[in-house]
Amino acid sequence: RSVTLAGVALAVGLVIYYGVDEIAGAFLAAGWQGVLAMSATHLLSLVLCGFAWRTLQLESPRRATLVFLWARWLRDSVGNILAVLPIAGELVSARELSFHRVGRGMAGATTVIDLTMELLSQVLFTFLGIAILVAEKPGAEGIGLGWAVAGLAVATVAILGFAAVQRAGVFRLLEALPEKLGLMRGWRRKPDLAGV
Repeated sequence: RSVTLAGVALAVGLVIYYGVDEIAGAFLAAGWQGVLAMSATHLLSLVLCGFAWRTLQLESPRRATLVFLWARWLRDSVGNILAVLPIAGELVSARELSFHRVGRGMAGATTVIDLTMELLSQVLFTFLGIAILVAEKPGAEGIGLGWAVAGLAVATVAILGFAAVQRAGVFRLLEALPEKLGLMRGWRRKPDLAGV
């Protein structure tokens, strides 16, 4: 109950901080039809992402489709609320999958694959947007097109590096590292934390 009240207080505080008039103006400019269209579009993309993530699972839990849709909803929600923690949404969703009898390794692996595909699709979508901008507005260099292309190049290299790291088995090394450094002894003495 206190968390709900804190969330409502935060929402009210953000509305006051950014200006009631500005936020009301944005809603009025979009209209109810615009807000509903944006919400429906977001919900559709969320559902499609949940279905896509579900296809990566080899052994399905009961009600697998609902489980993956819920995990995807959690992932996006936590990722948006806790944006200062870069992978908070991914961690929460993988943990949620483990509560629904998806093995922790499989939950983590499918989360990493899903994240990689999401990053790749974002780069392709951005590339498509830049191509449309150049085709429609040939003189678009003055609006920061060079910076957009440079950012896209950096993002592409980063995503290719992320995929190469996965192929090289770095995650297996990171998973085994705490054991090799002796950091797991304290965890073993607490059986209620064994699944963490």
